[in-house]
Amino acid sequence: MADFAFSRVLATFIYKSGFGRLWKGVASVPLGAQALEGGTSMVLAGIGLHFMTAFAWSAVFVFGVTRLSVARKALTSNAGAAAVAAIYGPIVWMTMSFFVIPLFTGKLGTLPAQTLRWWIQCAGHMVFVA
Repeated sequence: MADFAFSRVLATFIYKSGFGRLWKGVASVPLGAQALEGGTSMVLAGIGLHFMTAFAWSAVFVFGVTRLSVARKALTSNAGAAAVAAIYGPIVWMTMSFFVIPLFTGKLGTLPAQTLRWWIQCAGHMVFVA
């Protein structure tokens, strides 16, 4: 939920792209560029895809924590939890931006530009995702 709010605030108030455009953009990754021209159904599809993706990353996290004693131990303190978030959040963002999104958009092998926006998202994933 925090990531949903972070994305919405960033898109609406910083990038000035609007609520609907944000979620249509998410929908356009697996559904194609025509999703950007869609209406409410594409906004809802984008929101649904975002929540499914967040759930999948949460499942990966739980699976990892149950298998890695070092992660379980780190999560017993605030500093350790912050360290885990500082590692896991960027892993999520980099995996999505370097592999998952390019795979769906047919641009696998093409690195995304590491612009200020990219780095803001990377940092935001530490706090609002992980």
